[in-house]
Amino acid sequence: MFSGGGDIKYIPYIICLISYAFVTLIAILPSLTFGKRLNEFGKIFLFFTILLLPMGITSTEILGRFLQLQFYVWCMTFCLLIYRYDNKEKRKFLIMLTDILLLLAIATLPSVLILIFAYILIEIYQILKKYFNKTKGFSIKNFKTMVTNELKKYSSWHFVIFCLLVLILGIIILIKMHNCPDILYPDGDIKNWLEFMIRSLSYILIWPFYEQLNNISGSIILIFTLIFYIGGIFFVSKKSRKLYILSLISLFTITIIVFLTRFHLTINFHNFEMRYIPDRYYIPMNLASLISIAIIISDGLKLKTKRIFSCLIIVYIFGITIINGKEIFQYNKNELVNLYNISFYERLQKSYYNNILTEDKKYYIVDIDPDAGWNMIIPADRMEQTFNK
Repeated sequence: MFSGGGDIKYIPYIICLISYAFVTLIAILPSLTFGKRLNEFGKIFLFFTILLLPMGITSTEILGRFLQLQFYVWCMTFCLLIYRYDNKEKRKFLIMLTDILLLLAIATLPSVLILIFAYILIEIYQILKKYFNKTKGFSIKNFKTMVTNELKKYSSWHFVIFCLLVLILGIIILIKMHNCPDILYPDGDIKNWLEFMIRSLSYILIWPFYEQLNNISGSIILIFTLIFYIGGIFFVSKKSRKLYILSLISLFTITIIVFLTRFHLTINFHNFEMRYIPDRYYIPMNLASLISIAIIISDGLKLKTKRIFSCLIIVYIFGITIINGKEIFQYNKNELVNLYNISFYERLQKSYYNNILTEDKKYYIVDIDPDAGWNMIIPADRMEQTFNK
């Protein structure tokens, strides 16, 4: 079941190692997938800012549960789709592996279907554009030529298979979600929409000062943030503009998705006090913000006229990170000690036997978070093996 010779008390260490490995992979992923779209400075910027992403007081919760890693999947999907688009004709095995990861991403975080659907439309548009344009127009001859030429390509067959698998998986997920209550607009407080948007779109730029904000200063920050992002469209070069616009669409799309499907999050805002905010839900927006900023930095450093602005962004972001490093690195301090002040081993010792689950096998129940009703069901032989050691 787990390493450590079946000793259950090592489970937190395994979760820790896998969590850190996965987050490190996400930090490396832009360097592996963006190719020449980002220069070395943009890739280095993304690597460190993803690893140093501020998580408020809940980093031990985010990195301590496999479930919370799903919030990194939106960023992963965006990076993989960029790689697939750029390399679909070149690397057959890696594209197959990419498709498998994308299907796993859908199964983990169904909202990425929107990203993948947009990608499919872009691919179809690129194919149609080659055969039907203003000069050629539409004709049966052009259509036959398109079908004949595209079916000769391995990448086209692969693309068709990928689309079919996405369609099948999407239908299965939609059927299962049909009976889920309150998927859209669950209970929440619409009055807090402004703080939700600030926490989603501006946080990366102002996180050390977040608790000093109010509705007026927050509104000003949000306006300047939107000006910054929209101004970036004209700041980056024409070559990078499409990627940058896609990154902004990704950012605003996931923000709207979370707002609609997790509307209950608006209850957690209390005059910009961080201790009430479950930070894990904002990781997708924070990572999407970093990608957009990295594109601006990468492009700006290429030209002397824009280099100063890009350098100022780098100095500012890393400056506030270094100065406020204690807010990022918790070391051996548990900020959630009021909720998680009992070690896992102590919880194992307080587990209780349950013979209701099945008559064939003995199980023990371990309460992980009694208030939330979260527990573990552990076979008796595993529990006995641990304590016999």
